[in-house]
Amino acid sequence: MMVSSSPLRPSLLLLAAVPVVLGARITPPPPEANPYTEALLKTVRALAHSVPGELPTSIGCLSVQDDSSALSDAVADAPHTKVYQVTPVFQIRYHAGWVMVDAAYTKEMAGNSGTFFPDRYEQIVAALRGARLIVITHEHNDHVGTLTVPVVAKDVAPKTLLTKQQEQTMLYKPKLTGAKLDAAAARRFLIVDYPRVLPIAPGVVLIRADGHTPGSQMVYVKLASGREVVLVGDVVWHMTGIDEQRQKPDSASLQMREDRTTIDQQIRWLKTVVAPAGITPVVSHDGTEIQSLVKQGILTDGLDVSAP
Repeated sequence: MMVSSSPLRPSLLLLAAVPVVLGARITPPPPEANPYTEALLKTVRALAHSVPGELPTSIGCLSVQDDSSALSDAVADAPHTKVYQVTPVFQIRYHAGWVMVDAAYTKEMAGNSGTFFPDRYEQIVAALRGARLIVITHEHNDHVGTLTVPVVAKDVAPKTLLTKQQEQTMLYKPKLTGAKLDAAAARRFLIVDYPRVLPIAPGVVLIRADGHTPGSQMVYVKLASGREVVLVGDVVWHMTGIDEQRQKPDSASLQMREDRTTIDQQIRWLKTVVAPAGITPVVSHDGTEIQSLVKQGILTDGLDVSAP
């Protein structure tokens, strides 16, 4: 078993063996020249085995909204060619349950952008309710919006891990991300702060990656098959950004108040350290790349919410 049946205790048990404080204000660590190194990857791989239990068997994905937009909207100085974009969640599936990464958003939050799939949204909500643990890559509305819906939050907040940075942004700077929490709602979530890496389940390690937002993080996953994946969130919006070492357009980056120096370090790490080590980066919004990863068997199409 990955965790017990209690909705709150599982997360606390998963975190019990690591130096972490829930719900506390912690002075952030001093800035590092560049924390994204081979040593960081070595640490992440070692911590993947620090939480006892069987490793996950698959990573499922499902997009609540599909869209086509110009590559130049996602990658600086790219051509205006239309590319396939998605808004997915990911399910790290174990024999005895699952961990969800990201939570999508509602049709009302999505507005008129792209094609929204209500049936897929219902599947995502069911997967969130059935999850043993939920984490988000960052606090933008299309990744965390569903967690602010009261009827869903009352069921899933006690097993949802928000970083202190994610909580603070959603409490005090909601215009920055489009996702708002009030103090009463925030108290229902598990709030955690960690310096750089945090193992949360067998084979799953969080990697702090502020830059796109203050609370951005990547999710490393090692499967029972030995395959390794890093869910990179929105470090880039298209795989071209990693392949060609190019960030988002300046205008988009400025609007979101990104830290471009930090993001540059992360992109270089993914390109020159992570990928050469045989680890697959998964970019959240690159629909064509995700389809390719499904065909290769690296990801699984859809969510499996069958009982363990």
